[in-house]
Amino acid sequence: MKLKQILNNRKGFTLMEIIVVLIIIAVLAAALIPSFVGFIRDSRSATAINEARMGMNAIQVLITEGQGQTPPIPPTNTIANGGVVGTFTTSAAGTDRFNVLVGPDVPVGATYVVAAGDIDGMRISGLVYTGSGFVVTIANGRATAVAQTPAPPPGP
Repeated sequence: MKLKQILNNRKGFTLMEIIVVLIIIAVLAAALIPSFVGFIRDSRSATAINEARMGMNAIQVLITEGQGQTPPIPPTNTIANGGVVGTFTTSAAGTDRFNVLVGPDVPVGATYVVAAGDIDGMRISGLVYTGSGFVVTIANGRATAVAQTPAPPPGP
């Protein structure tokens, strides 16, 4: 008698129940994966903005240290329209003051462009940073990051 009860009292999931559970898991995964991708993109954007601000601070230090000098920043840059116009690029073997100030946190080849309109007296109010896959524009304390689109392959 006990053997018949054990055989008739089978416990487990039917194929239909397993399929329903798998469908529910797939729907949840499809809903959550795009949000995780968005978190990754947002964190990369925040990293690029921080790199831009580090470079902006480094350039500000160069300007402050060079007050009274002409030009107040490295000679590769020029003075125009009462403001500094300069392009700074990080390099692997950079031992100049700018590369030392930004340190190893900014990727090699990152470019900072400071235009005449970005200088308010001796204070930098903005710049354009290109690096880490983003173009970051800082103007009046606000930073916006736009993902760089890859260059199209050369035509035939």
